[in-house]
Amino acid sequence: MTSQDNTSLAALVVALAAFLIAVGQLLQQIFGTADGYRRCQSSVIGKWATKTRLRWRWTEFRFETRFTTPIIKFLPMSEQHRQEIAAKDARGREHIWLTGSSDSRVAALTPVFPSDDDSDIVGWIVLLESLQTLQWHANMSTTSGLISWVAEIEDIAAPQRSMPAVVFRERSWDLMPPELTRPLAASTVGDLIVMAHRLGLQWRDIRPGQGFIRADGNGHSLSSTTVRGYGMVVQYSNDASFERRDRWKNLMIPTEQADKMGCGIIPGSKALLIPDLPLVETDRPDYQSIAFALDELRISHEAKHWLTTQDAQNESFPAFLDIPGMICPFMPLPSSPVVHIMHPLRLRPASPCTWREGRIVLRHRLSRYIESLPPSKQSTQLLTLSHDFNTLFEHWPMELKFNMGSGWLASNAPSDTTRRFLADLRERFDRTTNFLRSLMHHSDEKSATYGYPSMFHYRDLVASHISVNYNARQQARDNLQSGRARDWRETLHMSPPMSDWMHEVAHIYADRVPMVVAQMKDRCLSDEQLVVESWWTMIFRAILWELSVVYYSPDAFPSVAAEFYGSRTPVYIA
Repeated sequence: MTSQDNTSLAALVVALAAFLIAVGQLLQQIFGTADGYRRCQSSVIGKWATKTRLRWRWTEFRFETRFTTPIIKFLPMSEQHRQEIAAKDARGREHIWLTGSSDSRVAALTPVFPSDDDSDIVGWIVLLESLQTLQWHANMSTTSGLISWVAEIEDIAAPQRSMPAVVFRERSWDLMPPELTRPLAASTVGDLIVMAHRLGLQWRDIRPGQGFIRADGNGHSLSSTTVRGYGMVVQYSNDASFERRDRWKNLMIPTEQADKMGCGIIPGSKALLIPDLPLVETDRPDYQSIAFALDELRISHEAKHWLTTQDAQNESFPAFLDIPGMICPFMPLPSSPVVHIMHPLRLRPASPCTWREGRIVLRHRLSRYIESLPPSKQSTQLLTLSHDFNTLFEHWPMELKFNMGSGWLASNAPSDTTRRFLADLRERFDRTTNFLRSLMHHSDEKSATYGYPSMFHYRDLVASHISVNYNARQQARDNLQSGRARDWRETLHMSPPMSDWMHEVAHIYADRVPMVVAQMKDRCLSDEQLVVESWWTMIFRAILWELSVVYYSPDAFPSVAAEFYGSRTPVYIA
């Protein structure tokens, strides 16, 4: 090879190198147009990076970064979906249930445990893991370790289970504001509130209209900021070192009805044709917020005035606090020992239906009433109620000795005894619902309105009870001060009551049954025996309901305003 050939070869190599460098620089410039691509890698969004892609835009001669993030929501889960990991929502979009199972984790691209070294990982990846773990513990608390479905899906009285789910949504980095450096998940204010309640967070500030959300507790925390041109962005964090003992004790009943309770709404029973009653409103005290519920129930004007007067609120609420047990469906899911709910009124429940003294007195007064009737008037329903009352106390003496609601449930781990107790309560509760539903077909010619016979409305029975007993606590205190209160030794047969006035309120309830009969005669029903039967059935129903649930402390976990439930205001999670 001559020197000229060597020179030519060297020139060719240099030219080729220059060409490769130029091509490399060109490719670098072209791929450099893919703004945000490096921020959508596995070190930032975990397995969701597998769905990151580049799209060439010929008109702009550049790459566009397309990334996928979840929309986190809570959806009702029906019977046909219980064995499925994926389903479709009302808009036809596929969503993945977050059940905590290995299949769900794979489908929802959720790591089993985010590594402590993943300091760059986005918060919503950790949130998905927290929701998966929450649902796993909820499902494992059932008898079989899976979701148990005993209630028929056609049963309109059955609670509607709701589950966290994710919908995959592809976005373009072109639409991301410059202030944001990592992909965001999406949700809504309504779903975020449900998430916070299910995870056990306590609200420190909740003003979504002004862009303020702050909550913490149980090792989780939420804090918000506002991004110009995007809206409210919430930062979620989880303290992995936080030890959560007895997780089942902190679980909230995973149903839409329980979620409503946490948003200041008393969920009405569809079986009894009772609407939902929103109670808590923003920037209004509870005693004023209940005015709408009182109007919806058609409470008497005198009772409404008393209940919505600030000076009387400490005297008036016992009768009003009977409402959840009287109108709500049975809350715990079949075969599940999860019994915690939030109180919609931010108050500690205090009524004869929640306290031990009240249950014992009402049982005693029902027995005395039946004994006072001639055999021909001792109806089947009253005898059945008395039998149910007596067998309830005989079968579950330890469970009913607690002073307030299901204190026994709150202090015991899930067991066969727990599930049998709840199943027994459910069976008795369903019998009361069936009886009250049967009365809806009853018409009363004597109480005809405009020439048409009046129909029994369960709502009128609830309204009559409150209208008659709204001042029962004040009357009980007057009786105690004047020495006219009943002697607790005649009914309790045990140590002195925890609450003298509650013992007396229960007696006042029974004393005022004739007044309820008179109220119902003016409203819709003049059949005295039928009114008495339905009132005692309603009271027993409320007692059973209160025994089946445990309220979170309203001081630590107050309900939020009803307007936030189901709010579709968008919120983004960093």
